[in-house]
Amino acid sequence: MGLFILGIIILIFGFVASVIIFPDEIKRDGKKVDKSKYRGAIRILGVIFGCGLILFSCVSFVPTGHTGIQTTFGRVNDGTLDAGIAWHAPWVNVVNMDNREQRVPFTLQAFSKDIQQVDIQGSINININK
Repeated sequence: MGLFILGIIILIFGFVASVIIFPDEIKRDGKKVDKSKYRGAIRILGVIFGCGLILFSCVSFVPTGHTGIQTTFGRVNDGTLDAGIAWHAPWVNVVNMDNREQRVPFTLQAFSKDIQQVDIQGSINININK
């Protein structure tokens, strides 16, 4: 989302800078200097850089063993993204969730009836059904 907003700002800045900073003619030492060629270059650079940032904000990479969950302003969208490169709207955020089986070990301490300390070790295997 941040790259999308930055791209829009750069697009606007490119057009504004080409008009305000580089007027058609500037008098320097009594001579007229034509600056219109710089106006076009600034405008083109602003458009290329701004559009590049906007396009870059539309691409997400989902690693192998993960699933991409799409959210729009914090709300989960229907559908998921598989591993690989995924295209989405610039205002959509992609959260990577691990599909692989994960092991969570734990240790518990307790006392028996005759006040002996008992250590219990175990593990829970967790995975997300896709």
